[in-house]
Amino acid sequence: MSKNEYLKRLRSSIKQLPKDDQKEILQDIEEAFIIGLSSGKSEYEISTHLGNPQTLAKTLIADSIIQNSKNNHSVQHFFRIFMRVIGISFFNFFFTLCPFILIAGILVSLFATSIMSVGAALFVVPRSFFNALFVLGGGVILFQISIDLIKVFIKFFLKYINWTVKLVRRKKIDEKMAL
Repeated sequence: MSKNEYLKRLRSSIKQLPKDDQKEILQDIEEAFIIGLSSGKSEYEISTHLGNPQTLAKTLIADSIIQNSKNNHSVQHFFRIFMRVIGISFFNFFFTLCPFILIAGILVSLFATSIMSVGAALFVVPRSFFNALFVLGGGVILFQISIDLIKVFIKFFLKYINWTVKLVRRKKIDEKMAL
């Protein structure tokens, strides 16, 4: 693929990044082409060496989102990061999605159980006041535990995703060095 075609595809794939980041990335790639051409490589060899522009863009976007996530711990932002990382590598899809579904299912069940325990306290009230207090207290404690576990899970998964992106990037660098 020619330099212009490579840059065109990369530019269209990184449109959601800030303009300054786009400009910096495109300058870096142009510089890579200049260095490669000066060392006697063809544009085709350089573009092959750099890899697929869409894959590179996905990696750069995921990296940007992860860098911006250090201040934003919302669930919506977490799912955006999660979907970006799955898009980087189909193989990684199974190693990311399976544990995520398992742990998320357990946490959602725990959260639902805590809500039902608090609701159940309302039905126990007519029969026994102390039983209602016990169920209500257990439900509130379980609710707080489930919230804390969800926060820990999100932080852990963000670290895992960051590690995965670094691993994919390192693999690409190692492949480039082998060429």
